[in-house]
Amino acid sequence: MFLKQLFLRIFQVLFIGIVFSNYVDGNDEIRNLLVKSIDVTDTASFKTELETVQQGKATKSYLIRIFDKDGNLFLRNDIYVNGTLFFSYLMRDGKIYQITKDQVVENNVNDPAANPMLAWNFLKQIKMMLKRMDCQYDISYTKSYNGVSCNGVTVNVPRDKNSVEKAFPGSDPKGFPQIIVFLIGKSNHFIYQTKFYDESGSEQGNVEFGKVTLNPKYDPKIFELPAEKELKVARKAKDIEKIYNPQPSGFSRMSDAVGKFFGRIGSGIDSNFNFLTTFFSWAFLFVAVGCVGFVIALKLKNRR
Repeated sequence: MFLKQLFLRIFQVLFIGIVFSNYVDGNDEIRNLLVKSIDVTDTASFKTELETVQQGKATKSYLIRIFDKDGNLFLRNDIYVNGTLFFSYLMRDGKIYQITKDQVVENNVNDPAANPMLAWNFLKQIKMMLKRMDCQYDISYTKSYNGVSCNGVTVNVPRDKNSVEKAFPGSDPKGFPQIIVFLIGKSNHFIYQTKFYDESGSEQGNVEFGKVTLNPKYDPKIFELPAEKELKVARKAKDIEKIYNPQPSGFSRMSDAVGKFFGRIGSGIDSNFNFLTTFFSWAFLFVAVGCVGFVIALKLKNRR
């Protein structure tokens, strides 16, 4: 009887140990896959095409991002509203330009409220969160995204006060998503879509790239600044206001609404953790990362 109980106890210990070991290894394996996918996506040259509806208007975004042989970044994002080119972003030589029909604005404002292309750092911020927090990972499903076979990777973020305080002192747990779901290409590890959910399971954000072509052919001339247009320089948020909407009343309404949103999403976030302030405040406002410029469309509409 004693030997039987002893063997049973040993079996239970070994079984639990094996199950726990497999769980930990699987969790780490998926985490490593996700980190690798973030690095791949952050360094990939690609072009995208995405169609969506913003404020009842048909909006198309054509985006191309290229890293040259020296590692220099070139990005252009053309946004069409109801079939007409409305706005373009251009990133080159470490600078961000906003191009409209009449002018080019060199945007040096270090604030995503006035310079939404700063939101391109969001994957780096997620990677930092994964390294600092004890998240749980699961490959929860597979699906095809625009003809690409993908894995759905689910990340459960610990939002209890102790976990958040340990990883990001002074941060508010309410500012963190409960669940993040990534749609990752099985063969190329490119992240095609990222969704964010709160504790109730309600979707809070959806960032997707649409139809993606990796390592595309392109004409270098698309990254040249239009010499015939007036160049203006914005160094402060107020400069953006003056350039795009000289009528204070219209811009003030938009600015006030955006400001309240920032306060709700990013309150209490430590300056060392700018994940929410540089990404969520914009990505939650717009369905697609390629359409972040649509807020400018609303501002310009107020001018008319």
